[in-house]
Amino acid sequence: YIADAGSNRVIVVPVIPNSSTLGFNSAVRLLGQVQFSEQAPNYIEGREFYFSSNSGQADAGIALDNSSNPPHLYVADTYNNRILCFVDYRSVKTGGAATFVIGQPDLFHADTNYPSGTANTISSEGLFHPTGLVVDQANGNLYVADSGNGRVLRFPAPFLQSTNVLQTPDLVLGQANLTSKITDVSASRMAAPYGLAFAPGTGLLVSDLVDNRVLLFPGTNFTSGMAATKVWGQSTFSTAGSGAADNRFSGPHGVAVDSNQKLYVADSGNSRVLVFDDVRQAGTDPHSLVAIAGLGGTNGALSTPRSIFITTASTSDPADPADEIWIGDATRALRFSGGYNSIFTSGTQGFTPDLVIPEGAGLALAVDSYGSLYVCDALNRVVIHYIGLVALNGASYNKLRQTIAPNTIVSLFSQGGQFGAGQQSFTNLPLPATMLAIQAQLNGTPMPLYYVSPSQINL
Repeated sequence: YIADAGSNRVIVVPVIPNSSTLGFNSAVRLLGQVQFSEQAPNYIEGREFYFSSNSGQADAGIALDNSSNPPHLYVADTYNNRILCFVDYRSVKTGGAATFVIGQPDLFHADTNYPSGTANTISSEGLFHPTGLVVDQANGNLYVADSGNGRVLRFPAPFLQSTNVLQTPDLVLGQANLTSKITDVSASRMAAPYGLAFAPGTGLLVSDLVDNRVLLFPGTNFTSGMAATKVWGQSTFSTAGSGAADNRFSGPHGVAVDSNQKLYVADSGNSRVLVFDDVRQAGTDPHSLVAIAGLGGTNGALSTPRSIFITTASTSDPADPADEIWIGDATRALRFSGGYNSIFTSGTQGFTPDLVIPEGAGLALAVDSYGSLYVCDALNRVVIHYIGLVALNGASYNKLRQTIAPNTIVSLFSQGGQFGAGQQSFTNLPLPATMLAIQAQLNGTPMPLYYVSPSQINL
């Protein structure tokens, strides 16, 4: 009986019978794992996350594909070295398992750089501490910041590929190829890519955590090993020092781009978010890449911000769309509504969030097309905050508690007007299960509807 500590298991090896000298056969029994090929600490099966490592680090990534039908959810399970893929984020349930995995052969493995199991032997399909994620909404391609391997990988439309085999990326940025790792500071090499964001029509922005910079890879027709054309946070492509000036970073994590292509960077080491002007106009002169605004820092509004996500809402003023800017810091998720011009104003409104949600560190966050907030926190979980909803008994108009009886009329009211657009009442029996593309389910079964509007559903 052997305590195989490095593989987190106990194996049972039988003695060879009737042997003149002491000998052993291959192991025949196993404790602590399901298969002999597994070695992950604790039992994993695709329904758990490992965001907070034993060394005290905490990292995660999340991305939503709102262009697909159904809309997909991707989570970077950083310290299990994998990406968990959920086919429909509208139907995820507490404790539910992922549909399939990227970076591992199945939902039971968590190997570093599978199949090697080591940090120094890099493979094309394996991952080492993946973090930031972003989806190309035009094509459904998934971009992964494979931080431990100093590279960004592109997996083409994962849900359109075979989910029974290891998926292979078709692009690598930050390294010359899919099996090398060189972290010398340059325009085409990265040490630890972390945050990812697209600037529409401009390119892909990548924060390089160790080299204290943000890089722009231009265009949309990327090629493996290509060089970045712009850098924020450094004076040249060959420097990597940290700093606290308005053109320097200290451990940048999340990045985002708003409707006017302003760049937002979670400058974690300086406890602030820096905002830079239009990335399309930024020149190659590093002295022109100075922040035009800052949130946190000496103002004390933020504590080690790690993530940032920006949603866009159309308004009558195209020059100032009503962006919602979400920031995850050490203890909270904060929302700043109204776009750049509303947030960065003088007076009491400046730097004041209009919503604060207590969270155990907002390591990564995203908002879906329905307005729901997804937060990866340091408690090894993804928490989903849905738009406020009230359910009433249609006869008494008392709030529903836990259960309802058959043939009960129920009215659902949204506190945010999030039930789509338009209004419709039923005209013929039987009652439809879908009206204006809206469906309400009870225990997974669509309910008959007789009225829908942006703020009310009667079923």
